[in-house]
Amino acid sequence: MEQIKSLAHGTDMAPYLSLSDQKRLLITLPNIGDQRAVASVLGALDDKIAVNECIASTYEQLLQCRYAELGLTEEPNPETAMLVTGLVTFNPKLAKPAAGESIYVDMAALPTRLASIPTWTRRVPKPGPRFMNGDTLLARITPCLENGKTGYVDFMEDGEVGLGSTEFIVMRSLPGVPSELSYFLARDSRFRAHAIRNMVGTSGRQRVSAVDAANYQVNRPDADALAAFGEEASAAFTHTKSLQAESRTLAALRDTLLPQLMSGRLRVKDAEKIVEDAT
Repeated sequence: MEQIKSLAHGTDMAPYLSLSDQKRLLITLPNIGDQRAVASVLGALDDKIAVNECIASTYEQLLQCRYAELGLTEEPNPETAMLVTGLVTFNPKLAKPAAGESIYVDMAALPTRLASIPTWTRRVPKPGPRFMNGDTLLARITPCLENGKTGYVDFMEDGEVGLGSTEFIVMRSLPGVPSELSYFLARDSRFRAHAIRNMVGTSGRQRVSAVDAANYQVNRPDADALAAFGEEASAAFTHTKSLQAESRTLAALRDTLLPQLMSGRLRVKDAEKIVEDAT
């Protein structure tokens, strides 16, 4: 701080440092041994987060195979064809969230390859699509749709209503249909190709409407196979939800420990104990 004060220009109310003065600032780093010890301790947290993500990815790959076995990825047979709206509803109606701040998910929060939505905020309710636990959020605008931005909502309280970007389509499985089915439909390459073909608008601002996305046919799935898929998907998604919650806790712990370790306010041995207890 004293360095900054001595190099600062301008008035007391609006001091500033020139680029050349910033280059003259001296900083003190921990010795290389301490830096490696810190990296080792925090690396254990990153490793656990990576393992959790690997498990979630494996679940999704397995369930994508189970989804394909239902026949929904194939071109529909005229004898068994049905509109997908017999399984999933698009932009279902929900009451306005209660007064006060509501959960809000923006486009940046949607993942591109896994179901779990890692971050969200709260804001005063404004116009936009509404969703609940068990819903799928699908980006409808270019290039987010092409990039695979899609997420499954499982982080809210039962009955709680959240808000999303106006560039989302909300997909919800109908009663009697596994809630996870809407997510795997949204990830299905054939369905996504259909949605992309139906995008309209000027270059760079093209989007697909919920009505056009819903105008899509699939083979009618066998009821028993659909129920079996639901049981397997529910168990996997429940476990993934707990892994995602653990990863958020571990990431917050990592971000809290780093500045304390680098400044010397926390000893590496003490941090090792904290990390050991957390993992």
